[in-house]
Amino acid sequence: MTYTLYFLRKNPLTIVGLMIIFIDLILVVFGPLLVPYDPTKAAFGDALRGPGIAHFFGTDHAGMDIFSRVIVAARLDLLIGVLAATISFFVGVPLGILAGFYGDRRGWTSWGSELLMRGMDVIQSFPVFIFAMVLVAMAGTSVRNVVAAVAFVNIPIFVRLLRSDALSVREQPFIDAARCAGNPEWRIALRHLLPNSIRTGLIQGSVTIGWAIILTAGLSFVGAGVPTPTPEWGLMISDGAQNMVTGQWWPALFPGLALGITVFGFAVVADSIQRVMDPTAR
Repeated sequence: MTYTLYFLRKNPLTIVGLMIIFIDLILVVFGPLLVPYDPTKAAFGDALRGPGIAHFFGTDHAGMDIFSRVIVAARLDLLIGVLAATISFFVGVPLGILAGFYGDRRGWTSWGSELLMRGMDVIQSFPVFIFAMVLVAMAGTSVRNVVAAVAFVNIPIFVRLLRSDALSVREQPFIDAARCAGNPEWRIALRHLLPNSIRTGLIQGSVTIGWAIILTAGLSFVGAGVPTPTPEWGLMISDGAQNMVTGQWWPALFPGLALGITVFGFAVVADSIQRVMDPTAR
């Protein structure tokens, strides 16, 4: 705890990242109560009004208030990002630990580990965005299917990272000591191997949230994400991009800024977590 406070004092950029995430969490909880307009109500008489007193960020081609939609969209984008990253974490971490602990051994456990890693190779052999888009297209455009697709394509990342750490940690002397003490293999994997390998997964979790938000926005941008008129940053950028050539820049700019700032916040926090949890950096 003392080192964490010292680290924050020496790294103001980390505080900025934490503030960005904190503001996003405030918007997730209270966002719908803070907006001046209904984010899904069209008013074609107010279409493409520029930023001003009545509409802080202007309006889109349907007359919907962009400020209200950007604020409310934070709830959906962060919900998808956090849920997808959480699912990927809780599925990928145990699989990676087991693949690392039982890999390179004789017997059916080694075959199972090898089969698992070849399955991860198959998943990662496809471009991530294209694979996620195909999964959503097959299942249908809905928030649930977007979460499932984003989580699925991120599982191999956690599996590979945790497998690499587990292969290293399992060769440490304390693992042999635990085995000599009579601990069964499953207890060694969960009680000793997992806690000493989890650091990489925690760091990757923060990165995955930001990446999942970008992927969600990308899917919505090409029409394979959440359906219209749901407030979602990628969908708003897609709708506003067509007006940029005629000089109406605000429908795409403000949701793009919200997306970029949020992803930046999670990236900074992930880097900070890595440095705080690395004992060699102290």
